[in-house]
Amino acid sequence: NNPAIPPPPPPPSNLWVIKDAATNGAGGIWVTSPSTRPRPALIADHKYVAQQYAWPPTLYGGRKCHVRVYGVLLSDGRAFVHERAFLHVANEPFSFGGAAGGVFEEEVHITNCCANSHDESKFAGEICANFVGDGDEGEVSLSEYFPSVAASVAALAERSLRFLRGGEGNGGFEYLGLDFILSRSETDGKPVAYLLEVNAPPSQDTATGLSHAEDVHD
Repeated sequence: NNPAIPPPPPPPSNLWVIKDAATNGAGGIWVTSPSTRPRPALIADHKYVAQQYAWPPTLYGGRKCHVRVYGVLLSDGRAFVHERAFLHVANEPFSFGGAAGGVFEEEVHITNCCANSHDESKFAGEICANFVGDGDEGEVSLSEYFPSVAASVAALAERSLRFLRGGEGNGGFEYLGLDFILSRSETDGKPVAYLLEVNAPPSQDTATGLSHAEDVHD
């Protein structure tokens, strides 16, 4: 009964997501390729992140989504991931024809909850997910993706340790909100989660104020 079912290949070729590192809330994002016209309006003194478009994206109810994961890095090198998370879902059903042809449809590709909550007729809401459950409590089960998420967080902890050392005396830690795109390996079909960005610290505000969403943050 889990609606998060990935679409089949074929993958697009040479398609990228560009994000302005100085923006927030889904601002300054483009889906682009060498054939895209017009080109993204990049600003000379800004820094940008370029990530290849993850394929195939896992869909929720036929729409693209990403998962917001909460975690903690400790100054002794340990890392923890909260078992509950949020799915953020695009406002329009997923299709790839426009992006592959150079047309970026924001409501197809943008999954940021705050950016999409303005349209109540399309907004999927703040959907609770769980890495350890099977979905029986009304939350979407993402347990099959947890090994990939955990591996990414472990690698992040290892690479970040030298910046956190020195905080052992006062129990230093870093609280994180990590955004992942969920997909399937093109080679063996196994679930894989690609890290998009890390928010430190993450916002504790919800887009709707609904009790189930506030409960996760509390």
